[in-house]
Amino acid sequence: MSTPGRGGRLLPTYRILGPLEIDTGAGRIDSASPRRKAVIAALLLEANAPVSVDRLIEAVWDDDAPATARNQLQNCVSRARKELAGIGLPGALATRPPGYLMSVEEGELDLHVFEWTLGEARRAAGSDRLHEAAALYEEALSLWRGTPLADVTGRLIRTCAERLTGRRLGALEERVACELALNRHRLLVEELEAHAAEHPMRESLQAMLMTALQGSGRRAEALEIYRRTRVRLVEELGIEPGEELRTLHRTILRDGDVSAVASRMPAARRILPVRCRSTAR
Repeated sequence: MSTPGRGGRLLPTYRILGPLEIDTGAGRIDSASPRRKAVIAALLLEANAPVSVDRLIEAVWDDDAPATARNQLQNCVSRARKELAGIGLPGALATRPPGYLMSVEEGELDLHVFEWTLGEARRAAGSDRLHEAAALYEEALSLWRGTPLADVTGRLIRTCAERLTGRRLGALEERVACELALNRHRLLVEELEAHAAEHPMRESLQAMLMTALQGSGRRAEALEIYRRTRVRLVEELGIEPGEELRTLHRTILRDGDVSAVASRMPAARRILPVRCRSTAR
């Protein structure tokens, strides 16, 4: 079950790649209590797999669970079931030892759609269908509405959200690598400047920005990005830039072709699907 979005594109029913939302068209849940949000978020992060009672208690209370935590969790689940039934999802939340399970169908959870579309993009890129790959990467990234589960608190959920954010950044780099291979350097500079400023220690983004600047005829600016990045790495981490960044710098210094270097950028690394297992106690 999905709902129409902008431009007629169907939106997944369950959305965690941003604030938590559940929307069937017949109704919407986005203002549940903090505890119910934490329970639903933990269940959706492991959709179609049982989540133990202990894990759900951790998601709600971290390490400060009260003696009545199990009873309170049962109440949270009962209310969540009523809310889900009220918008046409009566069987979505089931009891499954050792806890509970949130059942979602294909295409209903935005994280699943993101992962599937990302896989299609990678297959297209691996077959040198770069225009198709770039479009698929863009489609996958368009599912993101901000910080994952931004309105859900708790250490466990926030840890999972950080991992998801890292996955998004990896997908973005892969998309940019496709765009660079298509010689869209000028179109990428402004976007890459913003990402590189947000992640000043991420060498892959700095390398992509340098590549885009060099490909746009802005050699001096590309070299300045390297200088600033090296200073940060040395002063803050006590390390020199990695081999890929140094090779790119040497290539730009001699005004060489950066396309071969760009094709070996870390965007080609594959990031495994996120499984947010329990944090250490």
